[in-house]
Amino acid sequence: MKKKFIATAAATVVGISALLGGCSCTAKDPLSFSVSPENETLTYTVQYSEDYIESYKKDAVWNDLLDFKYENGTYVSSCKKVLDRTVINSDIKGLLNDKDIYELKTDFSIDLTFNGYHHVETISTLAYIAPSGMSLAPLYSKESAEYLMISSDEKNVQTSIVKSESEIFYNENNYSKTKKYKVFKTDEEINFDDAESEEYNGNYTFRTAIDNAELYFSLRGLVSSIKEKSSTNINVISPAYNEPQSVKITHNGNSTEKEFKVKYNGVEIKEDIAYTNLAFQLSSTNSAGRPQYVSIQSGKTGELANLNLPIKFAKPLYVYGSVKNLGCLVFTLSEIER
Repeated sequence: MKKKFIATAAATVVGISALLGGCSCTAKDPLSFSVSPENETLTYTVQYSEDYIESYKKDAVWNDLLDFKYENGTYVSSCKKVLDRTVINSDIKGLLNDKDIYELKTDFSIDLTFNGYHHVETISTLAYIAPSGMSLAPLYSKESAEYLMISSDEKNVQTSIVKSESEIFYNENNYSKTKKYKVFKTDEEINFDDAESEEYNGNYTFRTAIDNAELYFSLRGLVSSIKEKSSTNINVISPAYNEPQSVKITHNGNSTEKEFKVKYNGVEIKEDIAYTNLAFQLSSTNSAGRPQYVSIQSGKTGELANLNLPIKFAKPLYVYGSVKNLGCLVFTLSEIER
């Protein structure tokens, strides 16, 4: 059976979820990361591409059936130290003592016009995490999303609006998840008050997993420890699953982006950027789904220090009911504030 795995800011023509299969897993050893949270804001432009990655290349079957256009795509990721610990459960507070905690926040938005219908796709996440010395352990997370879901048997097309909200509270040995989800007709007023609510209590060990909302940030702290053409696994807790899922991360080689343009604290710079290409997907060999790709800065090449920044990443687009590719959204770093 196929399930959904949510990757931070992956809103697509069929929503935020990539169709992946997987298995639940447990781990006992604390995770280790080489990058510590810092106060920063990263801004990305988001554009549609039919053939940015060969495995995502748009299939010709959609040429006459689907007429769509993406515009005004933005994704903002911010990190800052916070003092407010109101939403953190008491037993976690005891483990933290006086250590700093950090807020990770992402906001994604893109205009989608599909077969004459216009919708603004959105997804926002918020997570509180421990410092790297405590494995970037998740303390609390929430997520909200609204997107156009498209279903097709490659002959007929159906559309609907999906809205969802979730919250996860973490304890030392378990976590509690609440998720609300509702599907609307495209001509229906969106009223989320009567949305169906699901609750789940799961077990895990503190410091052995990350929250899905911090996945991209965590990859920055893993990239230097993965050798070329090798892989590692990390457990991720997501609103889309009840149990933690093992995610396989593979080093796909190093590259250089020539004359990469980015604003750094308001000043535009243009220089060659060295980066490492990573691919990640659920570890299940039976139905791991399509890998997702991210390029992470891996060296100082000019004015810009090596901050292990995600330079680019791509999200495949899906149509429910079909395995045919639809292209992808490409996220490109445009501004850095630190």
